[in-house]
Amino acid sequence: FHAKICKSFAQHPRFIAPKFSGSRQFGVRHFAGDVTYTADGFLEKNVDKPPDEAPALCQASSLEVLKDIGGVIEQELREASAPGRKKMRTVSSGFRASLAALMRTLSEAEPHF
Repeated sequence: FHAKICKSFAQHPRFIAPKFSGSRQFGVRHFAGDVTYTADGFLEKNVDKPPDEAPALCQASSLEVLKDIGGVIEQELREASAPGRKKMRTVSSGFRASLAALMRTLSEAEPHF
């Protein structure tokens, strides 16, 4: 992640490259001053994972819809933790997927005024 950020924004005037090659930090020149960010654990912190108790809590409900949601959450967690499976979906990947679906819907629509 850090290498991708540094490579993508190396020429941007507001990007501050790390002074040491092994550093996992970078900076951004904001209007109020320079701010240093660290990339350690960024992708792990950005995972949109429900609490561990969520599946059991939902499945214990008397409402069928919550029982179904609990089952879906449990299945997704099981699939994400299976060996050789994809990692948990991040907030940004969910946003990108949602935006792509919206753009597909808009491109298929025929506006009329």
